[in-house]
Amino acid sequence: MQQTPQHISAEKIRQFLPDDFKGEIIVKEMTASTNSDAKEYALLGALEGTAVIAETQTAGRGRMGRVFYSPKESGIYLTILLHTTPETLLRITPFAGVAVCKTIEAFSGEQPKIKWVNDIFLRGKKVCGILCENIPQTSLAAVGIGINLYPAEFPDELRDIAGSVFTDASVDKNAFIGTLIRNLMDEALFGEAIFEYRRRSCVVGKEIYYVECGILHEAEAVAIDDNGGLVICENGFEKTLVAGEITLRIK
Repeated sequence: MQQTPQHISAEKIRQFLPDDFKGEIIVKEMTASTNSDAKEYALLGALEGTAVIAETQTAGRGRMGRVFYSPKESGIYLTILLHTTPETLLRITPFAGVAVCKTIEAFSGEQPKIKWVNDIFLRGKKVCGILCENIPQTSLAAVGIGINLYPAEFPDELRDIAGSVFTDASVDKNAFIGTLIRNLMDEALFGEAIFEYRRRSCVVGKEIYYVECGILHEAEAVAIDDNGGLVICENGFEKTLVAGEITLRIK
């Protein structure tokens, strides 16, 4: 069983993509941020499906302005350009979450869960984060995905939160990336993404905290709406969160 992490190879990734795939696969040993790189390529005319993949990031970005920890060799740091419209933009993040889950399921046989809006959990630990950014002057979105594929030494502040998909480096990283890109280009999967997102939610029916205008609120997560918004009930009234961050309330 192979234990040494494999290097990422554009040629090997393409072996797992359909023959009519038109995007470019751009592999970098190191970059500041794959999202920043992909947005630059988009403005230069890159096609849908173009993916930037790095062995490590020096300034990877998460949501809410956070730094995304990106250790070398143990993770997948990928940004893909996907076509979007004003009507589909809100569903890009749920779709990406479902595509990641289906890829993990295919390679591990395990069932990851999605914590609204963009975190993938497996065995109680966060193994993936997603950052989607619209690209002005184009019809594309940069869909950034960071996956903790193999075990890594996490900093103290992440040790109790973060985990890895696999317990060793025996899974073929290039096959995993190729399958993920194929899932992200699957129009049929996009059509059923909200159904699949709801099915994998780990927050519906749970009590949560969220912050709005600097104020901490308590509510119950009731449902996921047709655009991936989180329907909550607070003091007997329902409302929908379309962005932000929640914390599960531990009793």
